[in-house]
Amino acid sequence: MFEMCLNIKIDKIKPFKANGFTIRKSVCDFCDTATIKIPAKTVLKSVRANHYIHVEPLTQKLLEGQPVIIEAGYNNENKVRFKGFIRRINYKTPLEIECEGYSYLLVSIKNYCKSYLTTTVRQLLADLVFGTPIKLSDEIPDIVLHKIVFKNFSGIDVLKYLKNKCLLTVYFNGEVLYAGLREMEIKKSVNLLLGWNVIKDNELKYSDNKENANVKIVLQKRELTGHYKKVEHGQKDGNIKVYKVNHLDEKSFPQLAGALKSKLVNSGYEGKVTTFLEPLIEPGMSVIINDNEYSDRKGTFFVESVETQFSTSGGRQVIGVGSSLGTG
Repeated sequence: MFEMCLNIKIDKIKPFKANGFTIRKSVCDFCDTATIKIPAKTVLKSVRANHYIHVEPLTQKLLEGQPVIIEAGYNNENKVRFKGFIRRINYKTPLEIECEGYSYLLVSIKNYCKSYLTTTVRQLLADLVFGTPIKLSDEIPDIVLHKIVFKNFSGIDVLKYLKNKCLLTVYFNGEVLYAGLREMEIKKSVNLLLGWNVIKDNELKYSDNKENANVKIVLQKRELTGHYKKVEHGQKDGNIKVYKVNHLDEKSFPQLAGALKSKLVNSGYEGKVTTFLEPLIEPGMSVIINDNEYSDRKGTFFVESVETQFSTSGGRQVIGVGSSLGTG
């Protein structure tokens, strides 16, 4: 028999329980979020001298910016599901504590000014997060950037720039920041068996349509003249998909084109599956999906997003399945 368990840790406040929570994480969004729901009249009790019990409303202890850790699991074996900070407190019934991941620390970085003739993604991020508890992933690839200037940017704007102008994948795993090529940081693989440890799979669709298998990726890089230089990757007779990219060294173009193509190839599973709280699944992992009824549907897929839900109805993980990584 499994018993659900939960601990909420906020700053120096004694760990407490909650009505439930919802956590959303995705490799497509570097801002992890969590909403914790607790009874509006929750109090904290402490025993003082002469066995006097002091009662204090929890709401008087909550402040914006306090660090938050959410742990949940089964049979007192909690696992960390979220790390971040209080962003907002909604005084409703039940009380809602809105939290944001470690991207919250970059909001306070204002008027960031720095220019580079040549640098790497890792060095740029190291300069940006200097003085914060944010750590950089060991898996950040050696990507070179040229002629990049930030003037009066916020910390968040820098991450948006890397994502939108350099076409990099940027996301947090707790306090660890990754920026690089998509699907290049597969941390762990988890086995899922439809009809066994998958509770719900009606949002999971299977397709063997390979319409974009021969797609040709065209990367356009802006030159000093203002014109765009075209660099093509893929089949000569394939459908053409054009992307504009700035600052990225052309040595990284083949890998970037491959990462962009993997998002377009429509073969395998797509959609979502719902599992229990175990095994723990995070964005950036891979899931090996097995189907005893249709063995040809077995495959390994990239985890794009995870929404973790915890309430009196149970604990669930809603897994967003992304690109196919192969059949093994």
